[in-house]
Amino acid sequence: MFFLFSGEELVAKYIFGAALISLLISLGMSLREIQISTRALSIQLKDLGEDVKLWDPIKDLVKRKND
Repeated sequence: MFFLFSGEELVAKYIFGAALISLLISLGMSLREIQISTRALSIQLKDLGEDVKLWDPIKDLVKRKND
């Protein structure tokens, strides 16, 4: 904004373009970080699912009838 008010329109355009490119790079990095976090969370949840046996009443009922 300073360059626009001081009459340096060309410099202001280049700075504005650089700012837009920086924002696009930042958005891309954020999306990549979200992908990495999502993969890490799915790995953690998969490991948790293998460690914890969930109670399934139907399997318990079938097992009792077979015993």
